[in-house]
Formats: sequence, structure tokens, C-alpha cells
Amino acid sequence: MTLVLDNIRKPLGVFAKQAESQCYIKSIRNLGDAWRKLSDKPLPECDKNAIFVETTFGLDIKFTLDEVEISVAGVTESEEAEQESPVPNIVTKLQSPDVDRVPTATATRPRRYRISYDWGTEHLWREYDDLEPEDDGVTHMEVEDLLGSGSFPPSVMERYFAWSDTYNDTFKTRLADTGDYDRSLFATTPEHVAWLVAGYFLAWRIAMAPEVDCIEFSTGTKKWLLQKGKGLETKFTKEFFEIISDFLEIGPDC
Repeated sequence: MTLVLDNIRKPLGVFAKQAESQCYIKSIRNLGDAWRKLSDKPLPECDKNAIFVETTFGLDIKFTLDEVEISVAGVTESEEAEQESPVPNIVTKLQSPDVDRVPTATATRPRRYRISYDWGTEHLWREYDDLEPEDDGVTHMEVEDLLGSGSFPPSVMERYFAWSDTYNDTFKTRLADTGDYDRSLFATTPEHVAWLVAGYFLAWRIAMAPEVDCIEFSTGTKKWLLQKGKGLETKFTKEFFEIISDFLEIGPDC
């Protein structure tokens, strides 16, 4: 499968230009001269056609002509192997000693989640077919119950709240306060695209956690079930950016 890098460069460029996106971006390399910094070290010859994205919430993405590599920043192969161990061991192995972080729930197995947009919520839900008796049939999640657990650095929850608040604040201002629910959620397509790209990256960061089996992410017109270790990164990311590229060209109904 060959990635069309032009379909990635344009949406990433839009994402990088938006003011709201800056809290999610640590660095973007090889996107073009506009994004090159004097402090950037030359890339090796093997990476001259690759695009690198470092997020502020611990996710690194490498785009090449042939594949997409998604990884948790600073996690070695041995640490990744540890993360595949039973979930009850996560707290003692992954919690940083200089961070006071008390898990709000003790999972016994990886759980399945979805991100579904509903004004006034934080958009995080359990899958209906993954409920336990103690869930009392409630699918809506408190973000802290998942992202406040020991395997997530605080930045993941902070950025997720920023992303969720953008939706809720925009919905209130543009739709609820005006009573015009037929207008587009965002004032401009680039704003909407940047928000979706940030959400897609956040969803992958959540999917990489050992206590998460999978998480569903949607653009509103298409859904993906993101799951680590299944080789889905390239296929799903190619599909996502193709849709986002069309979205930039013809609008949100693509």
C-alpha cells in the first residue's frame, strides 16, 4: 500500500497553522520549508521523504511512502513488551515516581471505547457490548476514570479536555446560542479539519494504552476501530487523510 503524501501534507499543514492546534504540536519535520527550524538536524538519507510529527501528549507519528508508524514517545521495545502484561500490573510498572497519580478504577481486562460527539459530554463512551455488571448499563465515561490511570501521562488528559472543550464551546456559540442548528459546527473548514486531525491523533494515543483494547473514532461520515498491534495504522491513516483531503476540497459532507 502506497501513501499519497500530498494527501497528508496539506491537512497536516492546515492542522499546523491553526492557533487551536498549537497545544497539540511539539514538532513537525519534513512537511516543507515553512515548518523547518534552524535547530533541526539533517534527516538521514533513508528518511528524506518521511514526515515526522511529535505531539505534546506522547505520541509520535512517522509518515513514509509505504507506511505509517505510530508509537508512544520515549517507550522502548522492552517497555512495550511490559505493557502487554496483564493490566493489574500497569500501575507499578508504568507510573512515574515523580507524579502523584492515583488510578480511579482497577481494570481486570482491556476495555473497548468509542468517541462519540454529543454536546455537553466529554465524548468518551464504553462500547455497548463491553459493559460489565458494575457499569449499571451506563456507557458514558468520566474522562478521569480512563485517562487519569497510571499508564497515561497527565498531558493526555489535559489535551483531551482541550479538544473536547473546543467542540462544546463551539457548539454552544455557533449553534445553541443562535438556535441555528443547520449551520456548520466550525466557522471555517480549516478549523474543522485541524480539530479532526487532533482528535485522530489523540484517539491513537488512547488506543496505545495497555488497558485499552480498542477505541472507535469518527469524522462524522466514517468510523475506524483503532487497535494497537493489529497493523491497522497505515490502512486507517491513509483512509482518514484521504477523507480529510476531500473535506478540504468539497466541505464537511464528503
